[in-house]
Amino acid sequence: MAADSTQKKGTRQVSSTLQSYLFLYNASMAIAYLVVFAKLVSPLLSSSFAQVYTTTAYADVGWLLNSIFAFALLEVLHGVCGWTGTPLLVGLLQQGGRFTILHIVIGKILEVHDSPTVFWLFLVWSAIELVRYPFYLLSIINACPRFWMRLRYNLPLVLFPLGLFFEAKILHESLPFIREHKLYAFPMPNPLNFSFDFFTFGTFVLWMYPLISIFMFSSAFTLRKRKLVPRADIKRD
Repeated sequence: MAADSTQKKGTRQVSSTLQSYLFLYNASMAIAYLVVFAKLVSPLLSSSFAQVYTTTAYADVGWLLNSIFAFALLEVLHGVCGWTGTPLLVGLLQQGGRFTILHIVIGKILEVHDSPTVFWLFLVWSAIELVRYPFYLLSIINACPRFWMRLRYNLPLVLFPLGLFFEAKILHESLPFIREHKLYAFPMPNPLNFSFDFFTFGTFVLWMYPLISIFMFSSAFTLRKRKLVPRADIKRD
């Protein structure tokens, strides 16, 4: 009996510690994305649309997004450990894909830093997460209102395709500069007897974006149906 009591107490302590960690993680990410979103939209209140359209979004928030995306890779680990319900493949495509586009592509190519596509991509990314992280935060303390749940599972159906479109667009804009600068090129001959051409790899990924988009949209739609549609309706479908 004493052993069972000790085990239950230990389980409660682990659960409480994990809950506190997830609360702090989601709160930090929500605040970080709020700062990003505010920095992006504040020029809209003081400048003409044409001026905002040629924004220096990367210079304003690129450094912060790089840090955010590095921490967001933890979400893949959260899913693997069973702490959250995020499927491994979805987590890798979403967080790994964003980190690659921002850090490996945009961050290394000065010519695209001032591209309007960067502004719209950052805006869509931050808009998605400004709903998602507060939803997780409120769910942990069982205080999430129904309308916020609906927003969390409906908004991605609109913003995910937009985000993937802008990711593909900035990759397309970057490819000529990747080829020109021979970015991440590892030609033969070399001691490893192995060659890699990032331009060819980036072109392949660009052609794969329609399939990635279909997969991500289907995952978001399936998740919405599971969370928002009553079980009786799902069975009739």
